[in-house]
Amino acid sequence: MPHRRGTHSRLAITKRRRSYTARRRRREAFSLPPTEHIFTEAVPTNSLSADEPSNVAVLADSVREYTESLEQLGRERLSQQTDSQHLRDGSGLSAALPTRRVLEGIEPVSRELHDIVAIFDTTVDQFGLERLVSSIDGSPSKSVVEDLDRTFHQAATFCRASLAARLNCSTRCSRCGSQIRADLLRGLVAAVNDPDRSLAETVDEGVELGIDRPIPATGLFPTYDKKREDESLQLLRLHQLANYTSVEASSDITENLILEEVNKGRMRRLSESESAATDLTFARMALLTKSPKSPGDPPSYRIVDDYRRNGLNARMSCAETVSLPRLVDLRRTMADLLGGLHSILHSSDTASVFSEEDLLPHFFEYDIASAFRNLFMHPRDRRRLCVRVNGHCYQHLALPFGVRLAPYHWCRFAACVIRLLGKILRCILRDLPYLNLGGLI
Repeated sequence: MPHRRGTHSRLAITKRRRSYTARRRRREAFSLPPTEHIFTEAVPTNSLSADEPSNVAVLADSVREYTESLEQLGRERLSQQTDSQHLRDGSGLSAALPTRRVLEGIEPVSRELHDIVAIFDTTVDQFGLERLVSSIDGSPSKSVVEDLDRTFHQAATFCRASLAARLNCSTRCSRCGSQIRADLLRGLVAAVNDPDRSLAETVDEGVELGIDRPIPATGLFPTYDKKREDESLQLLRLHQLANYTSVEASSDITENLILEEVNKGRMRRLSESESAATDLTFARMALLTKSPKSPGDPPSYRIVDDYRRNGLNARMSCAETVSLPRLVDLRRTMADLLGGLHSILHSSDTASVFSEEDLLPHFFEYDIASAFRNLFMHPRDRRRLCVRVNGHCYQHLALPFGVRLAPYHWCRFAACVIRLLGKILRCILRDLPYLNLGGLI
C-alpha cells in the first residue's frame, strides 16, 4: 500500500505556502478600500484649520480614487480576457461589436433594398402601427392585445403581398408545412446579399436530423469539434417503455397539449396500422411546469422528448454548432456601445450633430413563442420522432424540444433574420451611430 503524504509533509507545506503567496499577490493588485474610522482617528476634526479639507471631503476623494482604480483594473482584466476571444452573440462567426460595424462603413443601398424599406414604411404609416404601439401604457389589456393582433395581422398580409410583388415571388407557406414563407425568405436573402443562400431551401423542404446524411457546414458557425459521447445504447423502439413520472401522473394534461399541437398542424395522430410500422422510433416524454407570468395565472406546461435515452441524439451528425452568448459577451458589448456613445458625445467633430438626448441607448427584447416549433421536419425524419400517451401514438411534424440539433437549426434561422433586420434598419436609421441586434438569440 503506497504511503500517503500527510498535511505536515514538506510537499504539502510548500503547496500551501505557494497558494498563500498567490492569494496575497492577487490581493495586493487592489488598493485597500478607504474606511471612515481611519480618517477620523488620524485627523481629529477640531485640529483642522479653515483652509484644510474636512474628514468628509478627504474620505470622498479617497473613495473616488479607489473606485476609479477598481474600474481601471476591471477594464484591463476584461480586456485581457476578451481580446483573444471571439465575440459570441448567437449569430455565429459574423458577430461583431457595435463600433466595429461603424468602422466597416455604411454599405451602399441598392435599389431593391430601398424599395423593400419603402414597403415597410408604407405599411407602418397605412396601418398606424407606430401610433398604436406608442399608445400602450404598461401591460396591455386583453382587448388591446386583440386589437394589436388583428391590426398587425392585416398589416403583415399587406406587407407580404407588397414584398412578393416587388421580389417577384409567391407568399406561399413552406412545402414541409411550416408557416414560414420560404419564397419570401429566399427573395429577401438574395436582395440583401445574405451569405446563407441555402437556408430558404432547408426551411422549405424541412430541417433534418443529420442521420441519413450529415448536416453540411454553412461556414457561418463554429466547427463542431466536441468528441461524441459513446452512449452504448441501441436504437430501440420504445413501445413498451413508460414515460417519465411527470407524464404518467398528468397523462390527460399531456395529451391535451399534444392535441393542441395537432390542431396547429405541428403533430399528427397515427392510426393503428401506422403505429405498428417497424421503422418508427418512440421517445419518452417529460412534462415541465413553467411558472406563471403573473400571480394568479394558471401554470403553463412544456413537453420535452428524451432523444438521448433512445440513442437518437447520438446518431445525429452536424459539421457546425451554435455559439450562444455568455455574460462576458454581454458586458463586452455594453462596454463597447456605451464607450462609443461617450466618445461621440465628447468629440469635437460630432458634438454639434448629436445631443446627449439623441445618444441615449434604447433597448428592446422579443420572444418567439414555441420558437423551435416554427421549423418543420423533413418528411424522411418524421418517423423517428414519435411519442405515445394514453394508448395513442403521435408523430412530430415540427422540430421538437429535446432534439440535439434543434438549437442549431433555430439559431441558424434566427441569425439570418437578425442579419436581414440589421440591413433594413441600418437603411432606415442611417443617422444612428450604432445599431446592434445581437445577443438575444
